[in-house]
Amino acid sequence: MSITAFIISYMQYKEKGFLFNNAYLYASKKERNEMNKKPHYRQSALWVKRHSFGYRLPLTGIPQSIELE
Repeated sequence: MSITAFIISYMQYKEKGFLFNNAYLYASKKERNEMNKKPHYRQSALWVKRHSFGYRLPLTGIPQSIELE
């Protein structure tokens, strides 16, 4: 799962593939053609990259939550 998220993040950074961004998804077809997609690709790349680290945390042995007594 983490590797898949990293690959998607890399593709978004290179501005390739489907654009995973709400601004793009909710825009009309005309707005999509006129839109500057670069900032949206970067935002999606950073979001996916941050979440790819979350998939790896359970494998590292770092506790997900710390209970205070």
